[in-house]
Amino acid sequence: MLMGVLHQERNNLPVAEDFVRKGIAAFVDRNAQGGALAEARNFLGVILLQRESFDEAFEVLRESAIDPLNRAPHNAWGNLGLGYLQAGRPADAVEPLREAVRSQPRFCVGFHYLGRAYFELEQFEDAERALAQATDADETCHDDPRLQNAWRLRGETRARLGHREEAVADFERCIELGGETADGQACQRMLGGQL
Repeated sequence: MLMGVLHQERNNLPVAEDFVRKGIAAFVDRNAQGGALAEARNFLGVILLQRESFDEAFEVLRESAIDPLNRAPHNAWGNLGLGYLQAGRPADAVEPLREAVRSQPRFCVGFHYLGRAYFELEQFEDAERALAQATDADETCHDDPRLQNAWRLRGETRARLGHREEAVADFERCIELGGETADGQACQRMLGGQL
């Protein structure tokens, strides 16, 4: 499994996948106890998503998420939802993402992905609620630069709902998290165009 992690970090995904599959086989052969097998399946699912092997990734991630020994099922549910978003299937992403945030109410990234799914489905009121949770579910969410896209989407959502002042505040926060990123530049354009 460690070799899989190392190769995944080096973006050598075929080799990473091979090592992780061998690790899973070893866990199964040894009748591994605890959440190690579920965590390994979640990691394999992530690699499969990176390789755009979506159907197999969905199967593996669901298996990880429903494993009763999985100590962090929200990660697998979140990755499953993200996979559906990556595959262009936001309607299929909603249920796994709801399950992710239900099982871990402080899962900022899960709320972000859920808000993104609703945004893509043009369900803007639901998107606004989920994206507000993305930035507020935990005290660490507010300043996390990985959630810059959540601030951008929330600003766009609020602009579409006619909440101009709140949208401006979200775009400003988005820029504070990094004006040089793609999201930061998009937020600057939105502010420059005065919504």
